[in-house]
Amino acid sequence: MNWIGTRPLPRNRLKRCSQQVQYRLISLITDSCIEVLQHMRTSKTSLRIYRLKCFLNAHFFELNREVVTGSGILSARLSESNAFIDRYLQRAYRAERVRRVDDALLPGRALIDDHQDWFDRANVPLKGAQQTFGFELPFPLISFTGAMADTLLASSPKLTLTQLSILLALWEARLCKGSLTLTTSDLSQRLSITKSTLSTSIEGLLVLGVLQQQSHPEDGRIILLSINPESAAIQLQRRLIDQVHREDCTTQTLWSRLAG
Repeated sequence: MNWIGTRPLPRNRLKRCSQQVQYRLISLITDSCIEVLQHMRTSKTSLRIYRLKCFLNAHFFELNREVVTGSGILSARLSESNAFIDRYLQRAYRAERVRRVDDALLPGRALIDDHQDWFDRANVPLKGAQQTFGFELPFPLISFTGAMADTLLASSPKLTLTQLSILLALWEARLCKGSLTLTTSDLSQRLSITKSTLSTSIEGLLVLGVLQQQSHPEDGRIILLSINPESAAIQLQRRLIDQVHREDCTTQTLWSRLAG
């Protein structure tokens, strides 16, 4: 399927990515992550929890199929403990966001409605209501963000969704606007997060080595942040970004955890 050539994109997205049209999906992906981030209870939302949600939601809204569970299947596929998986699922059951039928997990009505609303606000075009769970994404957005989370969690299990969103905003600036650096103010505006909240997240990414910083050449009080191209995680992310923009990209080939 052609993820790019057949999909009309909103005017503001085309303008945002006018310098590098081949990467025009990255703004939609970033906007979608921001919508999710803004509806989380805390900016410290665990990236491990987010990856688990991506695994489930990619099945529901990209593959349009249930998730088979039981006998440690989920923990093995996600390299997580049974206790970690069970704690999340119990919360999801109580909130009626996920329901279990025999050995299968299905999305609850609230989960479906929320995702439709988030993707609508992010201007992500959806396939129609004839799909199994109400809608289907036209490109592997959820599996892409899950795979991006994997690149970071391989280095540290304590990272957050805010930190992934920071990197997405920096990739968007680099690939769509030709801007190699952003300030904390730029990130605050793009992500709708206060600068004080961002500071801790940025520090963690600097320690991890995926970000680098330098002083502004004309105003030493301003710090410029950029992606560190020497980081192995960043190199993996660049390959994922190139892959998701390929016309032959599929959910399973993009994120190996979903294969099979």
